[in-house]
Amino acid sequence: MGPPAHSDKCVPSVPLGSCYARAMGGGVMSTVSAAAPACTLCGAPGSRVFLEARDHVHVKLGRPYAFAACVRCGVHFLVGDGNPEDVYTAEKASTVVVAGERRYVHWDDAVVRALVARGVRGRVLDFGSGLGHWLAAARAAGLEAEGLDVSRSLAEEARARSGCPVFVGPLEAAPFSERSFAAINVHFALEYVPDPIATVRRFGALLAPGGLVRIFGYATDSLAARLKGPRWWNYTPTRRFLFGDRTVATLACEAGLELVEVLHGGEQPLARYLEEHPAPSLAANVKDALRFTLERVRVGGVSFGSARAWYLRRA
Repeated sequence: MGPPAHSDKCVPSVPLGSCYARAMGGGVMSTVSAAAPACTLCGAPGSRVFLEARDHVHVKLGRPYAFAACVRCGVHFLVGDGNPEDVYTAEKASTVVVAGERRYVHWDDAVVRALVARGVRGRVLDFGSGLGHWLAAARAAGLEAEGLDVSRSLAEEARARSGCPVFVGPLEAAPFSERSFAAINVHFALEYVPDPIATVRRFGALLAPGGLVRIFGYATDSLAARLKGPRWWNYTPTRRFLFGDRTVATLACEAGLELVEVLHGGEQPLARYLEEHPAPSLAANVKDALRFTLERVRVGGVSFGSARAWYLRRA
């Protein structure tokens, strides 16, 4: 299957080539030029391969992989995707945990509070519901929460944890009625789907008027990504796509949605951020509090931190 059809009005009119080359800071390690791949998101030809690796430092699949950047929509995409449908589970099974690194602490209740503060009531969907923490938080807040995941085992655990229904399978197979959700939560999930344009279009169809899609992930236009270039750890062989503001705006346009808000650092509260440190202490807390603040700063159009939440609204 070839790249999805897209609307010319939804892609940037100015190519990203020169801006991207400056952002990579001379760290491009491409040996592919004549056979530059077409973008697997917008279909534009001549994408630039900037990373070729034999394996990842954390995600050990034991096979070479490459990433390219689209000069048109700006997405960074995996070249020659050979991943299974349940790529997230495959990633977790092959991840090497390094001693002394920060751990992930759930802050799903903060995300739910942010959605409620933006007027979300009633039925909500957690796309890629995983272990069900967000579903449990949404249900506790009085929302009618439902989940979707391609992993049967994760769906079973999510149902047990939250008491919420979870559909197992791809979004296009789910029996959801159009215009039936007040919000759709997409937390570390969109980067794993084979066709983000079709997926976000489906989100748009499922949203009630005024509904919100919240997408959370690591941004390619962040300062961390630009400084580290091909060495940025988020370029794993299991992530099909990585996004920045420009690409998310393109996805929103394709789906008839509007990108209405960007939260640098997301909704994570400071207390949860401090809990992530493997060896908390007063000195570590002071350092982390400074880091937490800096990750939410945007200077000259560049965000210091990689984590980002994008809010898309249906008219």
